[in-house]
Amino acid sequence: MAIRLMAAGLSMAAALVAAPAMAQQSAPVQAVATTGMVGDVIGQVGGECVEVTTLMGPGVDPHLYQASARDVSTFQQAEMIFYSGYSLEGQLGDVLERFSEIKPTVAVAPSSIDTGSLITVQDVYGIDPTCGWMSPCGRRSCRPSPSR
Repeated sequence: MAIRLMAAGLSMAAALVAAPAMAQQSAPVQAVATTGMVGDVIGQVGGECVEVTTLMGPGVDPHLYQASARDVSTFQQAEMIFYSGYSLEGQLGDVLERFSEIKPTVAVAPSSIDTGSLITVQDVYGIDPTCGWMSPCGRRSCRPSPSR
């Protein structure tokens, strides 16, 4: 149930951000998602109106992933960029920030998860990331946020 609520929240956040761009174009919006989970949501929400390229394949640790020259090129060609947020893609932070200045770059998790309900853990780098993705036990609630 919690996973379904989270997916619904992510879907709503993605739809709210992507809808204006999709409505103005007849060709599919070229979107890049950092992870498969985000890419799946964007693809389901956008349907035929969006073409999603996902950077990280299965088994890749998004916390440690670093952008290659090919990834930067993929970001440059995209019309929109979607990422998880909450520092999941920690090594991509600078790249995502630079692209956010020139094109829509959306952190989908902050739009759909109530930060007060997240449980945090200390990771090996001393960072205190919020862990709301993979474990229903790591999050007590998830809510859609239509205001974003």
